[in-house]
Order: sequence, then C-alpha cells, then structure tokens
Amino acid sequence: MTPRKRSIGSVKKELITKSKEAALSAIKVFNDPLITFKSETFIVLMIIAWTYLLHAYYRSKGIEYRYFRQGPKRRIFDKTKRGSYKYWELERCLNDKSCPIDRDTANNLKFLIGLRHEIEHQMTRSLDGFLSGRYQACAINYNDYLKKIFGKKQGIDSQLTYSIQFLELSEEQIRHKTHETHIPKRLQTYIADFDGALNHEEYNSSRFSYRMLFKRKLVNRPGQADRVVEFIDPKSDLAKHIDKEYWVKKEVERPKFRPTNVVKAVQKAGFDKFRVNPEHVHMWQSEDAKDPGKGYGVEVQGAWYWYQSWINRCIELCEASGNLYKDDSSPACEMDQTPKDAVPVTISDHAFECVRLSEADFKNDKAVYVVLCVKESGKWTVLNVGGRRSMLFNINTLNRKDLWYEKCPDRNLWVCSYPAHHKKDSDQNLKKLEKTIIKKYNVPT
Repeated sequence: MTPRKRSIGSVKKELITKSKEAALSAIKVFNDPLITFKSETFIVLMIIAWTYLLHAYYRSKGIEYRYFRQGPKRRIFDKTKRGSYKYWELERCLNDKSCPIDRDTANNLKFLIGLRHEIEHQMTRSLDGFLSGRYQACAINYNDYLKKIFGKKQGIDSQLTYSIQFLELSEEQIRHKTHETHIPKRLQTYIADFDGALNHEEYNSSRFSYRMLFKRKLVNRPGQADRVVEFIDPKSDLAKHIDKEYWVKKEVERPKFRPTNVVKAVQKAGFDKFRVNPEHVHMWQSEDAKDPGKGYGVEVQGAWYWYQSWINRCIELCEASGNLYKDDSSPACEMDQTPKDAVPVTISDHAFECVRLSEADFKNDKAVYVVLCVKESGKWTVLNVGGRRSMLFNINTLNRKDLWYEKCPDRNLWVCSYPAHHKKDSDQNLKKLEKTIIKKYNVPT
C-alpha cells in the first residue's frame, strides 16, 4: 500500500493559496467595468476566501473544524450523501471561541453572510455603490488578517491598485439617492434590522464599513509624486477641518431605530415616563416627524425607522417640558418591616413571600389582589401583582429602579420594580408563580 505523502503543512498552504485567489478574483470582478454582477460575485467569493483562511488557521492550531458527534469511544464525523466530510461554514468559524477575528470584522462578515442569504435566490440591483463601504472593509480586513496570521509576505495588497474612473464622483453618487430607490424593500429591511442591532461604536467602526471622503486636490508641488489618491492622518488638522466641512457626507449609511429603541434611549436619558404610546406617538404626530423632508426617519417595507436625529429631538422636547416625563414622585409606602400576614412560598427553587391585600387596601377598587414580595437589604420589594388574569404583571415589564412600591397611574394598583439580579427569572417560572398565586389565594379571574 502506498503511504500517504500529504502533510498538515501542504493542506494549510493549499487553503491559503485558494483563499488568496478567491479574494483576488472577488476584487477583480468588482473592479471590472464590463461586469454588472458585482456585489453577488464579490460576496460569494469573499465568503469562500474567509472560510478557507479560517480553516487554514484552525488547521495550524490543531483545532478540529469538521462537524462531528462524540461516540462512546471515538468521534463520528458528519458526512454528505457522497461521503465527503462536512466542514465548518464561515459563520460557525466566527462563532467558535478560538476564532481570532475581532468583533467589528465579525459583524461585517455576518452582515455579508445574511446579505448572501437574501440575494442568492433572487436577482437584485443597485447594491454595488450603496454598500461599497462594507465591501471595502471586508477586503481590507481580509488582507490585514492574512498578514497578521500567516505573515506579511502573504499579503495581497502589493498585487492590487486603484481602478481608473471615467467620471468624477458627484454629490448625488456619494449620497446614493438614486441607487437606494432601486433596492428591494426586503433588502432595505434586512439592512435596517442588522444596523439597528449594532451599537454606535460597532456601527461606526472602519472594520464594519470603510467610509472614505474624497476631495479634489487643486494644487501639487513640482516634483511631488502625482498620485490619484493620497492618504492623510485622520487626527491631523487637515482631516479635522475636512470632517467639519463635510460632516454631512459621513451620514451616507445611518443607523435606524424602531420606536422601542427610541423610547429606551429617551428613558436612559432620565425621562422614565416616556413610553411608546401615548408619549412617543403624540410627540412625532405633533412634530410631523414622519415627513421625509425633515430627515428624522425612513419607511422600509411598510415599517418606519427613526434616525439618531429624532432621538436627539425627543430628548430636547422632554427637557423643555420640565418634569412632565420624569418620575419625581415620592414613595407612597416603604416596607421596612415584614408585611402583615406574609406567607412563605417556594416555587422553582426560588423562595418568595406572598401577601394577600383585601379591598380595604384599595379604596377605589373592589378586586382582591396578591402582592409578591422579596426581601432585599432589609426592605421588601414587590415583584408581582396578581389580580384579574388580564391584570397580572410580569416582572419583565416593570422598568423602575426604586426598591419601594408606588401607585401605578394607569390602574389602582401598588407596584414596584425588582432588583437587577431578579431579571434572570424565566418567563416559565413567572407563569408558574402567577398560577400558584391565583390558585392558593383564590384571586378572581
């Protein structure tokens, strides 16, 4: 029998070579003026390039990157119908704890993976310019990690140059106004949802999207290299001046927020009484904020998304309203002592005490309520209120920080928030809790 000659090094070398060829092919196709199938080809080939790159990395570290299940004595590897091993796809590579890729680069790749899922079964248009910053970041990130992991000699930057353009970039091209109108609604929704899940730092990272500002250079010193593109230090005075002068061009791709995200941001600014309905609804209606001309948001496939400028405007209006949206009420009652008639209850390994409150405790309400309390630093915190089934409070809906309970303005109930460590209680435990309260204390349903 002929002995196997293949070594670990040869497989790793082949993976690196094919990875580089896939990346170069992706960039070559994208820069070809005669090809219109740019975005789709670039995304598919770059995903292959990154996958092979990480396979080579895991192989060099001795990390198994094939799917398997552990049998009684040995690993049982998953295989295709034709008998080939099933290797990790790119997203699985990124999610592994040994992955060397940073968070923002991973966000960029996960965005492209999701975009590939959206476009692989249906033709699309106008993505080439609209998402070019993310494609550029993907290519730069790839070259950086190729050199970082396998050495500078492996870099592909020496094999690339800038493509020559026939036309100047116009303001309209930079802002992508004409291109955006041709992007399918489903893709606009995907982009908006993905961007909305990122925080400000993640969204603005150059690893996620490489944004550049081009300015025509009017003069040049004699004898100086006449380059089409010259780079300046982002921290230099010139860069700061350009940033200030052309700040609006940096908003080509703006993060988008759903109403719940807007409300959370306003509440975080100190306006606890600001809710989606009616406060936020009344505010955008009075400001006519959904007028596209005001630039506060955009409609994507029938759903409205808000920009950061609208969040800032909401905070301004709340500040101008004094204490209207602030919770400045004083405690109605502090429970420094054990409540009267407290009954110990143990549910799902959590020890609680329940108190039955009669109608005498609620002068304007005839229903009987049960208050769930837990002791915290010598004080009692109300975690849940049970009454008619439709009025049961889930602790995850309470968004208050105080450790005393106060009157709920919408209903004649006394409620209180919970300490942060109680957030771990699952919805399943809460449902058991509510059923137990109703059954044990005969709460009207």
